[in-house]
Amino acid sequence: MDELEYKKKIMNGLVEYGWDVQAHEDKISRYIPDLSFAVNGMSGWIEVKYLKSIPKVFKIEHLTKGQIAWLEKRADAGAGPCFLLVGTPSSQHLLDAHNVRAAVGAAWGRAVALGVTVHEAEPASMCRVLSKLMTPVLLSAIQRTH
Repeated sequence: MDELEYKKKIMNGLVEYGWDVQAHEDKISRYIPDLSFAVNGMSGWIEVKYLKSIPKVFKIEHLTKGQIAWLEKRADAGAGPCFLLVGTPSSQHLLDAHNVRAAVGAAWGRAVALGVTVHEAEPASMCRVLSKLMTPVLLSAIQRTH
């Protein structure tokens, strides 16, 4: 699987759970995440990455400082939850915007411990977990980890 295929599967899976999801391929504005969403009275953003193998250190070559800053700034402004979602061939990892900067450069295990991990490769598994997490109470618990 590559990143585009992973993103499409995530989008389709979230739609099956009743989410309104929009992909963004903005050539004019910089750093806009791949997906925006609305569900359960909340809206937010997800930057999607896919790694073909799990590195020893949490470093994603095409995750820029600008993308991280955009997620943090938008989350701070009250735009709803903002996440980095990283898929791998064996697992998927969801990090709140405020945990991404701390994850970058850390050992893989320590980095992904800052978020939610699904130990299944199929994107539908992460969609199921995301749908369960998108309630105000659970979401605030995730966001307090930063």
